[in-house]
Formats: sequence, structure tokens, C-alpha cells
Amino acid sequence: MPKASERLDPPLIDVMIEDGYRRGDVNSPEVRFIVDEIKAIVSDPNMGGRSIGVVSLLADKQALLIWERLTDELGPEVMQRHRIACGDARTFQGKERDIMFLSMVSAPNEVGAPLSRDTFAQRFNVAASRARDRMYLVRSVALEHLSEADRLRRSLIAHFTTPFAQDELRVENLRTLCESPFERDMYDELTQRGYWITPQVRVGQYRIDMVVEGHNDARLAVECDGDKYHGADKWADDMQRQRVLERAGWVFWRCFASAFIRRRRDMLDDLVKTLAERGIEPIGAEGAPRSVHTEHRIVPSVTGPAVGQCTEMPVEIAESARASIREAPPARTSSAGGDAPPVEARLHPSTGDGNLFGRAQLIFSSVNSRDANLPFSDYVEYAGFPANDPRSVNAHGVSEGIVRIVEVEGPVVAKRACDIYLRGCGIKRMGHELKSTMNKALADAIREHRLVSENESAETGLLFSVVRVPRWTPKTGH
Repeated sequence: MPKASERLDPPLIDVMIEDGYRRGDVNSPEVRFIVDEIKAIVSDPNMGGRSIGVVSLLADKQALLIWERLTDELGPEVMQRHRIACGDARTFQGKERDIMFLSMVSAPNEVGAPLSRDTFAQRFNVAASRARDRMYLVRSVALEHLSEADRLRRSLIAHFTTPFAQDELRVENLRTLCESPFERDMYDELTQRGYWITPQVRVGQYRIDMVVEGHNDARLAVECDGDKYHGADKWADDMQRQRVLERAGWVFWRCFASAFIRRRRDMLDDLVKTLAERGIEPIGAEGAPRSVHTEHRIVPSVTGPAVGQCTEMPVEIAESARASIREAPPARTSSAGGDAPPVEARLHPSTGDGNLFGRAQLIFSSVNSRDANLPFSDYVEYAGFPANDPRSVNAHGVSEGIVRIVEVEGPVVAKRACDIYLRGCGIKRMGHELKSTMNKALADAIREHRLVSENESAETGLLFSVVRVPRWTPKTGH
């Protein structure tokens, strides 16, 4: 949870290009918007140091063209300072950027084949989960241009339209997010005193019971212990979680339910004193910083000589760029030791709508091309040993097998990981009982921080969330 001054609001920006068009695998109006928007970002002093990535959701020529334009118009120094990378989803597997642009490329004049298969779903999930602070969707099509079978493009547009299915309810009554009577009592006491409270705040792979915020980025994490969610058996895990978050700068105030019941006034006085010491004063809902989830823009298609040149011969431009990469000698670096890191720009040759990410790979970098012939690895499918039959082992045993699958294929839709697990046991269908078992195993892995779940689809339920392994594994006490 970033501080108020660190947040980029809104986190989602949906850009509809009016009269956008596609020629081959290039949508030049989308290219022009993305280049101009990145130029505006890097010239903003408030955006200093923000890293930027661009993903083409159709083949690679779009990303290559954007990369060429940015290199010409910004120069290598700015590209390196903002760690600008362009490519398809595989370019960003295992990587993140502060700001991500997704270019849909498809246009009303050439939408392309519907995308719905699981392999495409994984690539869309990777592309849509790489942004730390802000994500742009740049598109030239609306829902009415897409067939019902085009599930992935339609769900991505729907996500930007309504990022949280229950958002109105959550904003209307944050109190409903409290998970126990104790938390609701604490929430009521603080809101009656005029404090701005957000219950159940996600911070990375963890959650905090509630966060009290004030002006000037002041905030305090409040933990309500002693109910069924924080019993004695969870105390060691809670303290480990607190130590991890304290290293990230969080300050905690904890209270046991038994102490709150016996000495309610003393506990509240101590909390109010702690808030005052942290510079957190009652500001009420009216004084709290607002967060709008999505900004919608309609941008007219821009035409001109530069854009016209791009659309006249997109294939030839791409082929020319490939030739220049093959022929260019390694670029000199400004580092005396010759070890300056290259700007990342992994691109993959187009194979048409039917196969977005196939065939040979190509790495392009006009800043440092010393590794120009290094291939980028394909997605790796899990091919491990058959798992334990979920009908004969407990949930923890099943979760270990699921984690092994996610370690290889993640980030991945949880249902795909479960299907792979079941197929390894010779089970072809996930019935109601098995579905319950797999849900329990997923919940077990998430609760123990061996997996992280991020629900990025419009569907509900753990099986339809995207799961991945944490970026690091917390140490557990013995």
C-alpha cells in the first residue's frame, strides 16, 4: 500500500483511439499516442525515476516500432534512466515496471481471430500483471467490435471498465470489510472520533486488519488479535508478518480482544496517544485522499507525415530493423569497465493472429546490442512427476504439488495449475468434491505465503484467480 504522495491515481487508464486502424500487425495511431504519452511522462519532474514498459498484445511489430520511435525521440540516456522496455508478454515474464502500456493493436478494420485459449490467457495475465503503479490500455476497438468468443480481449476491456465488481459497495460501507466483531468495534470507535480508516489492507502478499491515515503520508497499522482469525496458533505467523512489514517501514499497534473487553477505555486512550505521536489527527472521510480507479480517455486519431510513413510499409520497416540488428557491431558503452546494463527490449517475430508468440526470437537494443543474438526462452510447461492423488492425501500435500507447478508455469490461472495436477494423477474431470479439495489446497498455500493470489478476471472464486510464487520466501521460526 503506497503512501498518499506515492500513489499514481488513477492506477488504470483506458484509452480509446477514435478511428484507429490496423495495417498488418501495426496500429500507427496507437503507436503515436503511446510515444507521446511516454514523452510527457519522462518530462514530468514528478515522474523522475519511474520505470516504463510497453507490451504489444498482438505479435511484435507494434512493440518494435514503438521502441524505434522512442529511441529516436528520447535518446539512449532517457531510455536507460526510465528502464524503458518494449516487447510482448514474454519480455516481462518475471519482471515489473512502475508504468505499463498495453497496446491492443486490433482495430475495427481488422480485429483478427478471437483469443480465448489457455495459452493466450496466460500471456494476457502476464501482460496485465506487470504494472506496479499504473497501467494503460490503449485500444482502437470497443466491445461491439469483438465477438463473444473473443473472451480475453473482452475481459481486459471489462476489467478497465469495472476493476472491482463490488467497488460501489466497498466504498459505500467500508465497515463491511471488517472480518470480526472486534474489528468492527475498533472501526466504529475510530470513525466516531473522526479518523480515516481502511480495513483489510493488502500489502504485497500480506493483509493488515486496518490502516489509519492522516495528512502528510502519516499512517499506522492496527492489528486486532485474539479472535478466530488471530488465535494463539497464528501468533508466530503474525509476528513474522509484522517484522517483515516493519522492515518495509510500517509501524504497528496491536491489541488483544481480551484486553479490549476488560480495559476498553485504556486501550483506546493508548491508541489515540500513539496516533497523535505519529502525527495522525482526525480528518474524517471528507479530508481523506481520494482514489479513482480508472480514467477513461477518448483520443482522436492523429495523422501526419511521420505516422503516414509508419503505416505505408510496416513490414519493410520491421525487416529493415532486423537487418540492422544482425549487421550492427556491439555498441560502445559509457562505462569504463564496459559493463553498463543494456536497455531491455526483447521482441519476437510475428506469426499472425493464430500464434502470437511463436517461432524464432529476436532481441533488439539500439543502446547496447552486444547480446543481439541471444534467444529469449519460451514458456516452460510443467513436466514433473505425477502428483499424489488428492483423494488420498491432505490439503497440505496437494498444495505442495500445486506450488511446484506454479513455480514452473506461473503466473498462471489457478484452475490450469489444478488441472495439470489432476491430469498427473490420471483424473480427467474436477467434480464438486475434488473442486473443494483443490480450493482448500490453494488456500493452504496462500495462507502459508507459498503462493500469492491476484484475481484479475471478472469471475469470482479462488480457482479463477492468477497465482504465482512470492518474489521471496519468508523465513519461519522454529
